[in-house]
Amino acid sequence: MTWLVPPGDRTALAQAIGEALDLSAAERQALAPEASAIARQHFNRATAAAAMIEIFLDLLMSAKAA
Repeated sequence: MTWLVPPGDRTALAQAIGEALDLSAAERQALAPEASAIARQHFNRATAAAAMIEIFLDLLMSAKAA
């Protein structure tokens, strides 16, 4: 189960958070393996390092252009 909300839509975000908080313990436990896999896939050292390098390169290029 995933909750996707449009950017800036506070009502949709509040509803998604409410739905997540309303899950039973069994539902949360059933979602845990998928949630962990998604977190490992998207939030690991390699992707964090690559994102940081991209930010630094953008900053350097902006400073060089100025």
